[in-house]
Amino acid sequence: ETDVVIIPSECQNYPLIKTDITVNTLSNLVGGSISFSGANLTVTNAFANFGAFNLGIDDVLKFSGTGEQLVDLGNMSYRRITIDKTEGSINFTNGFSADHFIARTTTPLSLFFAEGSVVDVDHLVLYGLAGESGAYNNLLTIGSTGTWYLKATDCHHIRGVNLSNC
Repeated sequence: ETDVVIIPSECQNYPLIKTDITVNTLSNLVGGSISFSGANLTVTNAFANFGAFNLGIDDVLKFSGTGEQLVDLGNMSYRRITIDKTEGSINFTNGFSADHFIARTTTPLSLFFAEGSVVDVDHLVLYGLAGESGAYNNLLTIGSTGTWYLKATDCHHIRGVNLSNC
């Protein structure tokens, strides 16, 4: 995907997405708004949210693709976040909260969180799997250059993960 989407402030009408979409980059600026109803958003490169970002009850914010991704979730709350990358890394520039955060991989993948960031998740699933047997081979690496904070308040499943500085 090569689409770059910027949601500005002070618009009379803001997008209501009713079908799944994939974009390269999405920036929702301060005062901007984007809503989803029965649709998932997949981002293959950069994501920044500083405005209103409204997912429906079953809608998912997905990060996919290969290579490095820069993600700024704006210290805001989200319903469902899924990491669906085949390789590479995601650098989260600050914290967030989510009802569901799921990262599963069968190839090496790294998630990095900014120093001091707080990740507050109700349902947390982190799996680093490899091989037909589903052996856990620590393919998912999660960390930071400094201390970051992970709070999983409800159901959590973690297998095959190298977790550091948490």
